Amino acid sequence: MAPKAKHTLAREHLTTAQHELAEGALLPAIMFLHLAAEAAVVSLAEGEGIDTKKRHDRKADAAQELFRRGLVPEDLSEALRSLNQVRKDATYEGEDPNLDAEDLEALSEQIEAIVVAAEERAE
Repeated sequence: MAPKAKHTLAREHLTTAQHELAEGALLPAIMFLHLAAEAAVVSLAEGEGIDTKKRHDRKADAAQELFRRGLVPEDLSEALRSLNQVRKDATYEGEDPNLDAEDLEALSEQIEAIVVAAEERAE
């Protein structure tokens, strides 16, 4: 089986995140929002020759550069860093996520925009 395109993964992860959020499962929603945002950034960054090297910090930097170039409507670099940190704190340290459902809904809307940009760019 061939790997899926990053924009396809981004959409699948976002759909899963939105479902988890609707069910009140915040940690899975956080994890899938993070995955969706990163996959969308990688999809766009690859087309622009922006290095992400499978590192979270480079993906956040790439998100900022994509915004600077006008390819996405918002700079998601801080959202990526925040989601990554919350994900690590919750899974590695057992801490409760410091994001609530309202925060995650807002992030979901922002990530939706970058997923759409990745899908449109891939067409």
